[in-house]
Amino acid sequence: MRRRHLSLTLCFALCSASLGAAAPSLTGLDLGNAYIADTDPTSVSSETAFLNDAAQRLKLGGKCNQVELFDFDSARYNYQGSAQAGALAAVTAAFRASGYTVTALDHQADDDSTDDFFLAERGDLRLLGNVYGNADDTSLEWCSLTAAQANAAGRLPPPPIQPAAPAPAPAVPTPPAPQGTFQTLRLPGGFEFTLQGCQGRPRASGELFQGEQFTPDNAVELKCNFTLTNTGKTDQTITLYSGSLTRVFDDLANAQPAVSVQLKEQQGPFLASLFIIQGLSVRGAVYFYVSSEAHVIKKLDFHFDSGDLEYRDVPISR
Repeated sequence: MRRRHLSLTLCFALCSASLGAAAPSLTGLDLGNAYIADTDPTSVSSETAFLNDAAQRLKLGGKCNQVELFDFDSARYNYQGSAQAGALAAVTAAFRASGYTVTALDHQADDDSTDDFFLAERGDLRLLGNVYGNADDTSLEWCSLTAAQANAAGRLPPPPIQPAAPAPAPAVPTPPAPQGTFQTLRLPGGFEFTLQGCQGRPRASGELFQGEQFTPDNAVELKCNFTLTNTGKTDQTITLYSGSLTRVFDDLANAQPAVSVQLKEQQGPFLASLFIIQGLSVRGAVYFYVSSEAHVIKKLDFHFDSGDLEYRDVPISR
């Protein structure tokens, strides 16, 4: 993965004239002093091309109309965990506080760096954003997608939950199968994963979850619990991601991404990362919204940094 625009330390030394306080004109967000605007023409040109390629790969429609870049100054921001996780949490909170709906799109990583792409929407404004991190620095970038081109391509998948088409009800409703014992699966690197079950919970009137902006009235919160055991030879860190790769497919043919993931006390809308001592087990959970008419999860996907896991035909208990 290529290196992004100049590292924060190098840019302070060589291009301080191109850096300013974080006052993003495109979004109106208040990023405080955690970010410093980068207006270097070379950086802007390079990242415009990078985000345009990402928009095409993610099938968002349109091209970037305006690009803004920011360098994350970790010394000014009190975060827990990595700078990447802290940056994601800060940016997500800032967008949602300003009335945006934020959707995690894609996570890409190699040995040197990571990219976390997201879509932020408010009214007709649609922004493709990315938080980039490597061993030296973390940066934020976004671009606006032109409304006419974006509308021509349609809205970003996955779509909101749609009410199921009316169908004749059976004479005697068939309850979901009881929760059973699920197979323990293994992840590369020495982790064992065991699903404990998935429970659906109706929401109270007007209740929101994890910064959610809108969910159809017929949706219920689905919580899938699991245990994770470090069976490797050393203590190690593992990361679970939400978005389009940790998802459920229900028996109504709906596909829904995770809205939040949790490893012990670490929980977030993009990822959860935890250092686990060799031989110890921790509890975790993944949260979704599914139709209240769904009874079985036909396919359940979990996306970790070390690999993917899959369960099938998981009953929804209530």
